[in-house]
Amino acid sequence: MINIEQAVIFAGGKGERLLPLTKNTPKPLVKIDQHPFLYHLIDSLKSQSNIKEVLLLTGYLTNKFIEFKSKYEKKLGIKIIIDEAPLHFETLYRLKNVKDKLSEKFLLLYGDNIWDGHLQEHNKLSDEFELITTAYLIKNDSNERGNIFKTGNKYFYDKNRFKSYKYLDFGYMLTTKESVEKLFHIEKENVSFSSAAFKFLDFSIVETHIRHQGIGTIEKLELTKKYLSNKKVILFDRDGVLNEKPEKADYVKSPNEFIWKKNVLKTLENLYSKGFKFFIVSNQPGISRKKMIEKDLNDINKLIHKDARENNFKFEEIVYCKHGWNDGCFCRKPSPGMFIYLQEKYNLRFSQHYYFGDDDRDFEVSQLIYSKYIDMKSQNFSSILKINDL
Repeated sequence: MINIEQAVIFAGGKGERLLPLTKNTPKPLVKIDQHPFLYHLIDSLKSQSNIKEVLLLTGYLTNKFIEFKSKYEKKLGIKIIIDEAPLHFETLYRLKNVKDKLSEKFLLLYGDNIWDGHLQEHNKLSDEFELITTAYLIKNDSNERGNIFKTGNKYFYDKNRFKSYKYLDFGYMLTTKESVEKLFHIEKENVSFSSAAFKFLDFSIVETHIRHQGIGTIEKLELTKKYLSNKKVILFDRDGVLNEKPEKADYVKSPNEFIWKKNVLKTLENLYSKGFKFFIVSNQPGISRKKMIEKDLNDINKLIHKDARENNFKFEEIVYCKHGWNDGCFCRKPSPGMFIYLQEKYNLRFSQHYYFGDDDRDFEVSQLIYSKYIDMKSQNFSSILKINDL
């Protein structure tokens, strides 16, 4: 969590791509899981920063935001300020309209995106640059188009998107009143904040593998509904957590060598009955080191699934990395590749889920994906159900 007390949110657009949902409702106030999207966004910001105040820059159906403030300001525990500007105002003019209400340093974001990351890196860089923005690192095999590229040590923004650009900016910016006032003096036209800021301010980015979610289209809205739904998920490392850990530099090489730890099966049965879903995420370099073959690992996985069925629960998926220590892959923990795969396939929101591990690499990757980490070096399965959050 960073000690930033103000968030400024652009919320003035008509949301025409969400019609007919936005005919009588502003886009940020479209309902998801019984609450407006804006509620989820502000609630998420509270876990990422120390915000005490949210400044909403509105234009379309401002009366609906006034109703939102009346209903949710106390529930969210923050001060909500609403500033209305004409619909034709672009985002830079909307920001200029509230220049006297801006804090010295503040978060700046859009009312239709939510991101499940943390802002510590933004804060570290904010003393060196006038603007820090968050950019999703596009995977090499993706057909997505980015709008930020890097040349040398400097980043450049393009209002158009190209497949050759590696980064996609989605907001979650950290900037200062001094920086945006600089823009007001330079740019006199009614333009978007991005087109002016990335042109005239010294900016940098924080790269993230964590996918942001949005409500810009009906398709994105449906995905975000699933993402924000209340899912009870636990991710497990395998050896030393679920089963007895082999000796150092050795591996569980066959089903006969796989021995469940005490109380694991019963505890998982109980947790499954409470609605939890389970995934296993495991490094298995014994294959690359030729201590075993992939068929051995598949046989072990079959045993795991069989024992789970016999104890009235199941693992949704077992994901493993078979690369060695020096292969430089993206999947071997503490790299987040296996987790990113699960996030995209199952729409997981890691900050709301648990990861059980027993190794420094498990802790490191939990920090990268921002999950709730439970260190099984100091826990045993007979005590798991006593953990308050579970």
